[in-house]
Amino acid sequence: MTDAHPIRSGRPRLAAMATVLAGVVLAGIGSYGASQQQDGTPQQRTGPRTEFTADNPPSGLPAALTTGQRLDWSHCTLPTSSEGDRAGYECATMKAPLDYRRPDRKTIDVALIRKKATGPDERRIGSLVLNFGGPGVSGVTGLPDFIGQYEPLLDRYDLVSFDPRGVGATAPVRCGKTVGDDGYDGSEACAKHSGALLPYVGTSHTARDLDLMRYLLGDEQLHYYGVSYGATLGAVYAHLYPSHVGRLVLEAPADPTEDRVEVQLSQVKAVQQAFDRFAAYCAARASTTARPATDPRRPPGAWPACPTAWRRSPPRPAAAQNSTPPTWRTPSATSWTAARTAGPPSPKPSPHFSSTVTAAC
Repeated sequence: MTDAHPIRSGRPRLAAMATVLAGVVLAGIGSYGASQQQDGTPQQRTGPRTEFTADNPPSGLPAALTTGQRLDWSHCTLPTSSEGDRAGYECATMKAPLDYRRPDRKTIDVALIRKKATGPDERRIGSLVLNFGGPGVSGVTGLPDFIGQYEPLLDRYDLVSFDPRGVGATAPVRCGKTVGDDGYDGSEACAKHSGALLPYVGTSHTARDLDLMRYLLGDEQLHYYGVSYGATLGAVYAHLYPSHVGRLVLEAPADPTEDRVEVQLSQVKAVQQAFDRFAAYCAARASTTARPATDPRRPPGAWPACPTAWRRSPPRPAAAQNSTPPTWRTPSATSWTAARTAGPPSPKPSPHFSSTVTAAC
């Protein structure tokens, strides 16, 4: 079976595509946060929970995998690698074809996890499937680890994630010295231990798993939140199943036409540009009123003065923007990361941003 809409070569306009597809999930909530009663306390679900059903199973799959399959959710013990709160999660296993060209043959088990919606049942939209990037990131451990960033969505969605094929508990690819070794000993080890599986591990296969997952979750359309590589996966899903797309958010999408080296070069360029802006802003703040962090006359919370050596550094020539890095002092990778994660300057900087400036500027 081939893709209904094969991905064309060349560089698609991903930014425009992401803008069109990124329907904000929070719009489905109405107001940000949980439903509240008149006294301001969260409104809890009362009465029995309604389980949704869908009438549009993926085409071309045997009934045993669609109408004949149901997700048996039960309390799950999360892997020890998960740092999140383990309470309130359920796990299930979904049967999916190993090869979608021959769906009536061998199957694999896809590991799922969910946290049920907490808002009133009549307000629940359905399931929101999350992929946290990678490729190679486990959603079974990722959902508990990152739940704090998505908790407001529990008002109207069951939050669901999964281990993509080749990862975690879903037909894991083994590349270590032995079959039981989780390490990486080169591509030859991958072929030795998982050679029969490798042809069926990829984005298009996982996108098809998503559509089967959507149906078994009881949703006519897929509501999806993908980050980084997860955005690529969401875009491929939308490409294959445009009529099955519900609310879709693609955060920090990457260009799928770039290879690993090109991706790293793009990231380094973006980091350098962000740091250049950060350093320029820092230098501009180093006026006569700025004082070193150790100066007792510096008001609490005030910005420190930049080191003199930085203020006297020559400006970066325009010709260097798209060429090799300059030979003069460049910030360390740690400083680059700090500058990126600190966020834009604020008139009243947060303690995190202030500490970053103190350390890096």
